[in-house]
Amino acid sequence: MNFRNLDLNLLRVFDAIHAEGSTTQAAARLGLTQPAVSNALNRLRQQLGDPLFERGPSGMEPTPAARRIAPVLSDALRSLERSLGADQEFDPATSTREFRMIVPEALELMLVHPLLKRAAAMPGITFRLLPVNSPGYKEMVMSREADIAIFPGHFNDEAIRSTHVCTLALCIIARAGHPVYGDGEEFTADDFFEAGFVVLGDEIRRSIQFHQESMASGRERRIVLTATRIWSMLHTVASTDLVAAMPRYIAESYAGKLGLKLFDMPIPATPEQCHMGWHHELSGDPAHSWLRETIKEIGAPYR
Repeated sequence: MNFRNLDLNLLRVFDAIHAEGSTTQAAARLGLTQPAVSNALNRLRQQLGDPLFERGPSGMEPTPAARRIAPVLSDALRSLERSLGADQEFDPATSTREFRMIVPEALELMLVHPLLKRAAAMPGITFRLLPVNSPGYKEMVMSREADIAIFPGHFNDEAIRSTHVCTLALCIIARAGHPVYGDGEEFTADDFFEAGFVVLGDEIRRSIQFHQESMASGRERRIVLTATRIWSMLHTVASTDLVAAMPRYIAESYAGKLGLKLFDMPIPATPEQCHMGWHHELSGDPAHSWLRETIKEIGAPYR
């Protein structure tokens, strides 16, 4: 193939399909029609002599050739975007930027909902929450597929810049009419190991690092239900005699609506320090700087 004959506009379509896994979603991302994207993909297939993407159970799956091209092309396009925008001021009122973020469910209420409220007066700005667990969030930050990722702990990578955003303090919740804890004023260490608990599934618990167990005691909690969502935990506690440990700010937000009672943690539970990480090359991007500063402002009361 003669590179000089390659239509470079087709590479933007390739990048969008690879990121979205769908020609329909790629079209929405690019502001094109789905037939236009499909036509562009067919032209690129002819020019490169490879199918590039084939339909699979989870969408448009890249061929080996496409997997080789994708990271190089993504880096080149992101570098070009940064170069073109480096000397431009960012006006959130007129921007059409899409911000791609990885935020655990435990932090959505605290950070994402207020962010959406602030952006309500900025009709062109959109946000996309990427899956927390696949692929690894650090890899998505490194490839700049994600603009930011927010997680407990530190990123510990030279290419990733990070800053402290908020702190997650834990508490115990039980329904107000609980036969044992409903009228009590304290949830003891013995209660912690005797009560029936609902917890998050292992994969999600690792992603947000809810480590409430006191390993030094040599005792384990009685886990009755393993749930997949925090909201499921809340409603389970509100309608059964199970209890749960979760971030205090979430419990306080829903205690009145769901009839929940809150208790201090009866065992040592170090609050989780949550950090926001981003690729170091995005540090000078005015739009990215706006996003980071806005999230830091929102998280300030919870530090």
